[in-house]
Formats: sequence, structure tokens, C-alpha cells
Amino acid sequence: MVGAVAFHPDHHLVVTAGDDHQAWLWDADDGHALAKLGAHPAPIHWAAFRPGGDEVVTGGADGWMRVWSTRMTAEDPARVLEVLGKWLPEVASPRPGEKPAP
Repeated sequence: MVGAVAFHPDHHLVVTAGDDHQAWLWDADDGHALAKLGAHPAPIHWAAFRPGGDEVVTGGADGWMRVWSTRMTAEDPARVLEVLGKWLPEVASPRPGEKPAP
């Protein structure tokens, strides 16, 4: 089951994640899967694009967050760029003056 969905700032990419422990990057225009970003050792409950859209942050039931690049090539496939500590909800916080998403 998909538990997290987030749109890229330009709305042409979507990231999904869920109970299968996987995060996927999709083309929002035609619905094709572009890449499997990787896995957590537990279900993923949270995903968001970082400002600028070059990275995705996922948070799993294991309590850890992982950072993935959205700029992949055949020579440089999706990989974890960084494993952050325990949940940091401010990663996807709105910018000053913006209202949080409902």
C-alpha cells in the first residue's frame, strides 16, 4: 500500500513510498516509473522533495530518514546520498510566509 506521495516543485515528477519498503520516482506527465530510489528496512511512511527538487527525503517505520538524488543516469543510478538521524519533520517545513499543506 502506498503511504506517501509528494510532487516535485515543477510538478513533472512524483515520488511514492509505502509498505513494500520501497520509494519510486514517477513521471507525472505520463505515469511511467523512472526509478526505484531504494529501500528502508521497514515500511516508508513519509516522503518529500527537498527545496529545489534535486533530492527526496524518505522516513520509514525504522525511525530513520534517507536522502535520495533525483538526478540519475545509467552510470549513476539511484542511491542513498545520506542517512539522517531520527525523524526530522522540519525537512519538509514550509518556507517563511507559506502555509503548511493540509
